[in-house]
Amino acid sequence: MIKKILLVYPPVKIYDYEIRNYAPPLGLAYLAAVIEQDYAVKILDCVIEGKEHKEGEMLRLGLTDKEISNIIREYNPDLVGISCLYSNQVTMTYKIADMIKKFNKKITVVVGGAHASALPEEVLRNSRNNIDYVVIGEGEQTFSSLLDKLNKYTKKISLDGLAYFYKNKVILNPKKKYIEDMDSLPLPARHLLDMEKYFEKKTGHGFEQIGKRATSMVTSRGCPFDCKFCSIHNVWGYKYRTRNAKKVVDEIKFLVDEYKVDEISFEDDNLTLNRSRIEEICDELIRRNIEIKWTTPNGVFIHSLDEALLKKMKQSGCYKLCFGIESGDVNILKYMNKKINLEKARDIIKICNVIGLWTHGFFIIGMPIEKKESLSNTLNFAISSGLDFASFLIAMPYPGTGLYNEMQKVDYDKLKVMHSTIDIKNFTADELNRIQKQLYSAFAIHKLISMFNPVNFYRYFRKPKAFSMMFRSFSRFLQISRK
Repeated sequence: MIKKILLVYPPVKIYDYEIRNYAPPLGLAYLAAVIEQDYAVKILDCVIEGKEHKEGEMLRLGLTDKEISNIIREYNPDLVGISCLYSNQVTMTYKIADMIKKFNKKITVVVGGAHASALPEEVLRNSRNNIDYVVIGEGEQTFSSLLDKLNKYTKKISLDGLAYFYKNKVILNPKKKYIEDMDSLPLPARHLLDMEKYFEKKTGHGFEQIGKRATSMVTSRGCPFDCKFCSIHNVWGYKYRTRNAKKVVDEIKFLVDEYKVDEISFEDDNLTLNRSRIEEICDELIRRNIEIKWTTPNGVFIHSLDEALLKKMKQSGCYKLCFGIESGDVNILKYMNKKINLEKARDIIKICNVIGLWTHGFFIIGMPIEKKESLSNTLNFAISSGLDFASFLIAMPYPGTGLYNEMQKVDYDKLKVMHSTIDIKNFTADELNRIQKQLYSAFAIHKLISMFNPVNFYRYFRKPKAFSMMFRSFSRFLQISRK
């Protein structure tokens, strides 16, 4: 009989020049919120609960194996759910599953997340029978139904989005059903997390955070676009589903009142896809006079933006927008299947600069058809568009993406956008790593020089926390230069 459940977010390994991400695991918090009325639930975020320490050439963020094992033994759960969100966490996922079964083979082990959703059969087979079930995609309904079935001792389970072994054969039920009414979900069970630890770290979403008590939230799921590099459809699917604007603001008000939050990072992949909804969210924040700063670390849909909306977003608390521009070369954009108009992007960035919003552009380099000319076009766009910050990330063939079958396969542990081990047609991995540093360097030097222009100086330093933001930006560049 399943009564006690442990939900685990595994440690992560990074290079010392990568950004530390100490954000609450909202996926597990949503799962916990759905089931906590019927089960005893504990969330173990190994990253926030542990320390940073060296393991070989990399840093491990989180608890040691011994510490994780001790917590499992002390809590003695009936079932453990492990979040395998990133492909480079899969080795640690297998290790934790192995710890659990060595302690008690009767403990049921369930794995979910983007990697597991993309490769459920592989995850089952590679776990050496330590993983009992894989939840594919959006997990709340499947996970809750699975618990019900297990407590009824059902052996062969037919559930949407579930994979498992049955009589030495993998039973795989693809994900077809998604939650249509997003407002039917309870708020994430943040009370099961030590929120103060996240506030103390202040590195949940990059170096530009200006709030002292920042946290994240999600207001929509699904993406109707099909960019070749993106793996988000493995979890949320293609249909765009949203929460009611007033309920979104209710959650913000709850975070302000309960946790004294002063900054929100909207983790949506398409926060501004529905223009009328983002307007309603802004209007509601303004109407209620809620003092909050907010930003969009995953990027926004540029084509719904204009000056009127941007001004309203700023009035409601927005101080920075991130844009997934991906490339300054139209041929690369076409290859990526990235639907963006570069001139529209320039116009929006210009408006942001005029009204005083920080801008951060994300670019992907190292696509299989990348050339020197396309790299040059990307750098030129990043510089000439007037972006305040830019990230140049190396293309990785994440499972479930269009790139997965087109690029050389590497160990999942080595799927790192800040360190390539993959050769492409025109560049070796080492060349791509050097080029990445050169792009960051060229952009940083341009920004430094441009600051001495009186017009640009005024533009920069009328934005929120200007000295702090620019100082951290150049500190970040120096960190990358050690790569």
